[in-house]
Amino acid sequence: MKMIDSEPNIHKFLKYIDKFLLLLFIFIYLFQCSYTAHAKTIETGKYNVTISDFNGISEVGFFIKEIINKDLISSNKFKILHEFKESKKKIGTDNISHVISGEINQECDGIYNINYQLFDLINKITIDNVSFSGSKVEISNIAHLISDRVFRKITGERGVFSTKIASILHKNENETDIFEIIIADYNYRNKQVALRSKEPIISLSWSPDGSRIAYSSFESGRPAIYIHNISTGERKLIADYNGSNSSPAWSPDGLKISATLTKNGLPQIYIIDVSNKNIHPFISSHSSDTEAIFTKNGKDIIFNSDRSGTYQIYRSDINGLKVRRITFNGEYNGSPKISPDSSKLLYVKSKDDRFQIACLNLISNTEVVITDGDNDSSPCFSPSSNEIIYISNRNNCRTIEKINLIDGSNNRIYSDTDSNIMEIAWGPFIE
Repeated sequence: MKMIDSEPNIHKFLKYIDKFLLLLFIFIYLFQCSYTAHAKTIETGKYNVTISDFNGISEVGFFIKEIINKDLISSNKFKILHEFKESKKKIGTDNISHVISGEINQECDGIYNINYQLFDLINKITIDNVSFSGSKVEISNIAHLISDRVFRKITGERGVFSTKIASILHKNENETDIFEIIIADYNYRNKQVALRSKEPIISLSWSPDGSRIAYSSFESGRPAIYIHNISTGERKLIADYNGSNSSPAWSPDGLKISATLTKNGLPQIYIIDVSNKNIHPFISSHSSDTEAIFTKNGKDIIFNSDRSGTYQIYRSDINGLKVRRITFNGEYNGSPKISPDSSKLLYVKSKDDRFQIACLNLISNTEVVITDGDNDSSPCFSPSSNEIIYISNRNNCRTIEKINLIDGSNNRIYSDTDSNIMEIAWGPFIE
């Protein structure tokens, strides 16, 4: 019988076990470190990031850093921690998951080259590295674009920081009424005047690609509908029939506009072909039908009508058939706006002589009044569908207020006692 010495094999086996346990311990330790960083982010409900100085031109870098800081904080999804130090890279110490950094240089023609990087401290990799170039006046837009990239890389969602808000302001200059269309950043800063007029302007509506706005102007003595190119300032008159031409709203493909015309007496809804200005009635009725908007798939139209005796909101297919009422509570429901994800509807609700903003969930058919003012107006969704803005009128001061529909937080983004904010409209994502 051949004997086999099992002792050496046992020693080898034990050595393998020791190595395995050591590797397992190291893996668990690293996993716990990574998990701790993520868990603390989950506990606070916010992503912990830091923004390093942008190397190069210090004043430009500081300006960009401040914009990114304010953008991310405004989303309520980020906590900006203290200045990141190379000596404090330990996640367990700083609880920082990502670092934003960059470099800036200027060419002889005044153009700035801005490179930004986003570093994932948990996985120790650079997850975004992009360069931008632009003039001095474009730096704020570049900073907002960087914020959008950071937001999307970390959360997986699109940021709204580079989107625009259009508004109509009414002011008095030397005892003369002046009306202005203002195009501003998402936080209502960096305001630019797109149009000035001595006659009223109403009914703002963004085109789906964000390049144009439609509105009604009284410059011809009655409200007529114009399309205005934001970048060139070129204007195109598309509806100037007898009576009133108002409430333009774009179709999802940007080829048509719905509008309320009174050319035959009662306010009725028409569809206008943008290219050739041809019109056809959407629906014919013996009631006042107004404020039509397209659903995001272009198959239905939501509109306001007094056919029930009070102004309520209705929905119909694009051919004006299968009309059904969708609001029932309140003495008045009007100014409907559908969310970009088609799940919600905003409108102004009147009850007990108070005008407030309501939100209807189109899936569950549940309504929630989300403001508590006496004269709230002009509600609109952000392009992400997660926030709304509206005009509040308190103590004879009209302000722009913002509500986060996810966490319920709200804040004021604009207040000016020298001018009267008439309307606002939040523009779409720019591709």
